[in-house]
Amino acid sequence: MGRETTRAVVVTTAKGALKGYTSDDVNIFLGIPYARSKRFQMPRPVEPWTGVRACYSYGFGSPTGAHLPGDETMMPLRFWPEHENCQYLNIWTRRLGTAEKRPVLVWLHGGGYSVGSGMEHMYYDGENLCRGNDVVVVTLNHRLNILGYLDLSPFGEKYANSGNAGNADIVAALQWIHENIAAFGGDPDCVTIFGQSGGGAKVRDLLQTPAADGLYHRAIVQSGVIASLADTPPDQNGREIVTALLQDLSFDSVAQLETVPYARLSESYDRVAPEILARGGYIGGAPLPNDWYWGDSMTHPVNPYSLTVPTMIGTVFAEFSYTVAPEGKYALSEAEQMAFLRSQYADQAETVAALFRAAYPEKNLCDAAAADEFMRAPSLRYGLQRAAAGGAPVYFYLFSYETNMEQTPAWHLIEIPFVFRNAHMVPRLIEAGVTDRLEDQMANAWAAFAETGNPWHPGLPAWPSATAEDDNTMVFDRQVRLANRFDRAFQTYMTAHFPQSIITAAVGNSHEDALSEEERAQNETRLQTTLKD
Repeated sequence: MGRETTRAVVVTTAKGALKGYTSDDVNIFLGIPYARSKRFQMPRPVEPWTGVRACYSYGFGSPTGAHLPGDETMMPLRFWPEHENCQYLNIWTRRLGTAEKRPVLVWLHGGGYSVGSGMEHMYYDGENLCRGNDVVVVTLNHRLNILGYLDLSPFGEKYANSGNAGNADIVAALQWIHENIAAFGGDPDCVTIFGQSGGGAKVRDLLQTPAADGLYHRAIVQSGVIASLADTPPDQNGREIVTALLQDLSFDSVAQLETVPYARLSESYDRVAPEILARGGYIGGAPLPNDWYWGDSMTHPVNPYSLTVPTMIGTVFAEFSYTVAPEGKYALSEAEQMAFLRSQYADQAETVAALFRAAYPEKNLCDAAAADEFMRAPSLRYGLQRAAAGGAPVYFYLFSYETNMEQTPAWHLIEIPFVFRNAHMVPRLIEAGVTDRLEDQMANAWAAFAETGNPWHPGLPAWPSATAEDDNTMVFDRQVRLANRFDRAFQTYMTAHFPQSIITAAVGNSHEDALSEEERAQNETRLQTTLKD
């Protein structure tokens, strides 16, 4: 089947005309400026322009200095120029004009609050999701690290919300979308924010940001809830870290921080921040609770608007738990699998195995050592709290597919290519008879949720929303299944006895450092309560 002739297409926005191009039946606009700003200050609208602005190329990413080659079989990367003027977005749409408006999905990239971009991963490309599900896809860049999340508010009113500048960029992008997306065939009253890892955390932030109320109508949090990071205490601000920067750079004015080259500023920050962090001081790196951002809803008052927003929340099976099972694990006898678990859990291996087998009867026992509770457990708590509030529906999912290549359990990021219909871009994911089916099930669920606030479609089992007690998790694997409370006993036991940290999870340490006997006893009641469920 031949491809259609590529042609230029022009759309008029509130600030001026934009020229994109077609790829068969999809119109693509790359590198659209949605805001501008001075360093450490709130974003402001772009100035109008005359003529037609060509949008054929992605815009700059935020400076990070973090681009390194990776495993292209797992995470194919795009390397792109960086600049502080990084407030750009990209649009994929099948329709132009306002005759028929389609749901809009706005992607927030991962990388915590420090690195990443809306085009860094090849599979962030929105063309196939747009074409396959007739939705409008938007990806974007925003300020990161010290440019986006360093509080200078003690040093002047113009820096009043500098600790949230990166998230303020996202709100500015949503405002741009609200004002202009109808010209691209999108429905400004049917906008879904979705993101993974740091992007999932930013979705949660927006739910607690009244300035974004009404600019989005659904929310999807993908691997975006963890338990180990707390909001900045209310009595802390950026005075100490900024003063240390000034001293390190031999500056006598905070204004000099606005013009010093980013590389020099970043190097100074890396010198002074560790000592401040070691004594529990504020060093930035995440949104700062204030009147603009209300803080984590699990510990702060809930933004009322957020309770009207249908939410989907999920994780993947292994996330950061890179504990490697023995090679050829499927050829091991059960006794050999148990020997591996004993090497990880000593005399508690039998309990771990029994709880894991009950939760995942289809999986190899060795995979109990890779199963994540670092994100799954707090994601359950977060979603069940939202469900108990009695507002809009909450849906849970778990992505549990293990790749055929090297029998790799589902890792952090793995679900994204399936959602974007780009699994073919990731060599490790390509498996005949599996990849295409799972891609359809995932992408159709995300698109259905964007359109209706309910992710169910005919390719899935019934998928009821969560209640205060029932998670009703859709498990995406070779065989998709709905499971309720299926892993709570396993999660509770592992969290109580072998709590994962972001450090041990990331480097794949074994679980030899158990809690003390006293701590285990204190947690036993929690376990027994869960087992009764």
